[in-house]
Amino acid sequence: GMDKSLGDVLDYLEAKGIADDTIILFMSDNGGHCLGQDKGGEPHTQNLPLREGKASVYEGGIRVPLIFRWPGKAAEGTRLNTPVINEDIFPTILEMAGVKHYETVQECDGLSLVRLITAGSKMVAKAQKRGEIATRKEANAFVVPASVSGVDPERELIFHYPHQYRVEDQDDIDFMSAVRKGDWKLVYRMHTGELELYNLRDDIGERNDLAASHPERVAELAKALGDRLRAWKAPMPTVRATGKPVPMPDEL
Repeated sequence: GMDKSLGDVLDYLEAKGIADDTIILFMSDNGGHCLGQDKGGEPHTQNLPLREGKASVYEGGIRVPLIFRWPGKAAEGTRLNTPVINEDIFPTILEMAGVKHYETVQECDGLSLVRLITAGSKMVAKAQKRGEIATRKEANAFVVPASVSGVDPERELIFHYPHQYRVEDQDDIDFMSAVRKGDWKLVYRMHTGELELYNLRDDIGERNDLAASHPERVAELAKALGDRLRAWKAPMPTVRATGKPVPMPDEL
């Protein structure tokens, strides 16, 4: 149904003669619902190889499709690996529309992806033409530098879900935060005070917790996550026994 609807939109643009003057942005708001019974199978496995699904800070909940079609600006058939986040969509659309001097009620957290989409995709296209990107592994490893895209591939991305999603407890979903920086990702389980560390390049399924073997990386990312949450005055769950909020990840 989704493919049919998208095809209808593209057909309409072609029929009106405006397809080459229209930017199309396609994305999902979250990963697939991992408890859906209509698909059958074992719960919490329906986004494999990604872990968990909707409402989780694991990759099954936050890694989603994002596709731009921008005729004459974005190189066709290219894939960009620079991690981005939904806060980036707002400033991206404003720049695409030519809106330069705008005021917002609060600080804009995202970055425009226009240079990444245009110059970045062309850089990838040239690498493909030279034969540098011939396999999925090579595509996954190709990095567009910030000097080209305007977006640091190592910038910190924050995911904060300080709530209980459903009536029943869900260990891999409720009361969790995460920060990603490049290939590294820290997961904070607020209800247990545990910190988990994963290298997404080597372990996209987040099965191999490296926290014990990389304490310096854990401390670095915990501070980055804590600093950002404090700056945002982000809500934190309250511990019933004490009436106080759970500690920030760098306060454990």
